[in-house]
Amino acid sequence: MMICKPNFQKAQSAAEEILVSADWINSFPIKTKKLIREFSDISFCTYNEAKIKGVDMECFGSNDALLFESNGRYIIFYNEKVASKARLRFSLIHEFGHYYLEHKLDNDISKELYDKQEIEANFFAAELLMPSCLIRELSHRGININRQYLIENFGVSNEAAGKRIEYLNKTSLINFNDDSQNLHDLILCKFSDFLCYTSGWQNSFDYDYDDEEFMQHERDQWR
Repeated sequence: MMICKPNFQKAQSAAEEILVSADWINSFPIKTKKLIREFSDISFCTYNEAKIKGVDMECFGSNDALLFESNGRYIIFYNEKVASKARLRFSLIHEFGHYYLEHKLDNDISKELYDKQEIEANFFAAELLMPSCLIRELSHRGININRQYLIENFGVSNEAAGKRIEYLNKTSLINFNDDSQNLHDLILCKFSDFLCYTSGWQNSFDYDYDDEEFMQHERDQWR
């Protein structure tokens, strides 16, 4: 029996490529619908609109959002009455992740494959909404990365922030390949203003070369 293991590297690289190539993204929280429209032709429909049109709500199987495909056309149905915008933001990017990672949307897929795809979509969403390389850079600039900080600066829910911190604590010494490091460098450069603003460093001259040498040594430990 084939074991379905989540491809975390694929999900992370996909999210990072979007961060680098998106024309308008230069800060956080991300405007999710705008991002999805830039990278796809996905349409949106609220649960209430679907109900009015006679769509069977029982088939959705989700209280938040669902990606639906029919004859090559994709729609994200979403619950506009979700308790928080942060939760909805994550749910929309999660569903977009299924599309971008080319997941199978068949109802008859195995539980193992379903679980694998759910994990990958969650990881994709977390990486896109809370990029790990930015968070690690902020940490090395002296920021205490806690749940409240992620909630306030990245627009995520308490649950998503907690899981992100748990992941980063477990992977502080993760090994990156050259392509990953190149993407990280591009992201750090693109979001330099965001980093300066959220860390309190107003520009790149707020620290001297000795500071930078120390920080680079610390970054090398992540690789």
